[in-house]
Amino acid sequence: MAARHTFFLVSSTSQRIFSLGARLRYVRRGVHTAACLLKKDSGRKTDSSDGEVDPRLVAAAKDVASSLGGGERVESALLQQLRRHEDTTSAAKSAVTPAETSADNSSLGDLISGLRVVQGQKTNRNATRGNRSEVKNFRQEFQQTRQTQPRSEQVFRKERRSLFEGKRLGIFMQEEVNSWEPDAPTLWDEEQKAELEAQVDRPPRNGFEEMIQWTKEGKMWTFPIQNDQGLEEEAAVGFHEHVFLEDLLEGFPEKGPIRHFMELVVTGLSKNPYLTLQQKRDHVDWFKNYFQETEPILRASGSLTA
Repeated sequence: MAARHTFFLVSSTSQRIFSLGARLRYVRRGVHTAACLLKKDSGRKTDSSDGEVDPRLVAAAKDVASSLGGGERVESALLQQLRRHEDTTSAAKSAVTPAETSADNSSLGDLISGLRVVQGQKTNRNATRGNRSEVKNFRQEFQQTRQTQPRSEQVFRKERRSLFEGKRLGIFMQEEVNSWEPDAPTLWDEEQKAELEAQVDRPPRNGFEEMIQWTKEGKMWTFPIQNDQGLEEEAAVGFHEHVFLEDLLEGFPEKGPIRHFMELVVTGLSKNPYLTLQQKRDHVDWFKNYFQETEPILRASGSLTA
């Protein structure tokens, strides 16, 4: 009797040790996941130093602001545009948009706070043994019934049928079937379908629908895989157009702080492989429009007299 009590105590203790070990494994897994997320987040934060503006550009922007007489307002506008350009470059380098980067950083705390220890459900060993015996009895009865039942009446009898065999029903004429062509959807049909899909926000039912949704959102590559995906317009642009950008300096002063500032900007753009040619042109055009719009205002306010 004492031996039975000892065996019961040992078995209950072993069960407790097993459950504690399982909980410890889940906790370790959660801590490892949190550490990986923190490491990834810290890596992104270190990469954010790429968005800093070159000191030479900062000094040139100060010279431009002092020459125009705009002071800190002009300098701040120029540096803000340069930082926006650096953010676009960093996002293209990491293939992630700035909005997605900020969303990932903000959701890190939510992911860590959502970690919890998953406790496994306690199973009743007696119930499991009873289920095993029932399954075994059912299997024996099924095998006996199958052996005594005639072969023609067996449930799992397979018969091959073809769709192209048998007598035709005569519903469709052969000439109509051969000449039939599906009607192409109109623009209104596609628009109505898009509106219905936008109104009904339902989760994907399986993995295929999830991948289709991700492909539409641009989170997955479209097949066949191509490294230049989304850069079809750049296929017709020569390499020299990305490097030799001196023609973009037309319309700027021939000398002075503005010329020096724009030469530094164009030099940086010629060494940037992460932007398209149109993005580079738009970046230079922004400065051209800004200087043209700012000069009359500064002259009217008396800040710029020359």
